[in-house]
Amino acid sequence: IRSLNVAFGTEFRTDHYNLEEGEEASWKNYAPTSGRVAGSQGQAGFQPQNAVNENRHVIGSYAEIEMENNEKLLLNLAGRYEYYSDYRSNLAGKFALRYKFSKHILWRGSISNGFRAPALQQRFYSLITTQSRPSGELFRTGTFRNDSKVAEAFGISPLNAEKTINFSTGFTSAISKNISINVDAYWIQIKNRIIYSGTI
Repeated sequence: IRSLNVAFGTEFRTDHYNLEEGEEASWKNYAPTSGRVAGSQGQAGFQPQNAVNENRHVIGSYAEIEMENNEKLLLNLAGRYEYYSDYRSNLAGKFALRYKFSKHILWRGSISNGFRAPALQQRFYSLITTQSRPSGELFRTGTFRNDSKVAEAFGISPLNAEKTINFSTGFTSAISKNISINVDAYWIQIKNRIIYSGTI
């Protein structure tokens, strides 16, 4: 073994998301029988039901070992464990290697999996806005919390964590002292990607 590197660590993090109720005049309808849209035009203020104050704690630990077996072969293995107080735990890892065919040609490759829990704002953000049709008629539309009764009524399931599988490989070649060529390929699969839904 030419070299051996070991790294490890731990992390504690607190995530906080706070959305306060807007000024009353920006959202309240003072004349509900008038048939007019209440609140500010374009984007009404945050209503009481939009207000939120959420926290979570995250604990993470990681370890990595890198070994250069000889002049040609280098191996790398890493892992990370995370626990979310409002979600669940996950274990992710990576394996990578590099091989020198010669002084001028090198090949590298890796395989890993990834994890990303829904952010607090992705779970709890909501807002009602005002839009207009070509006729000039105003109507209300909104972004609703994932755990809201509106989302439940449309059969929208609770958010899951995004999970990925990643493969990469590539060659690099030093043609001369001042010229080098790199060719890389990547394949990434994302499951449960978190995005806005279409307009309902």
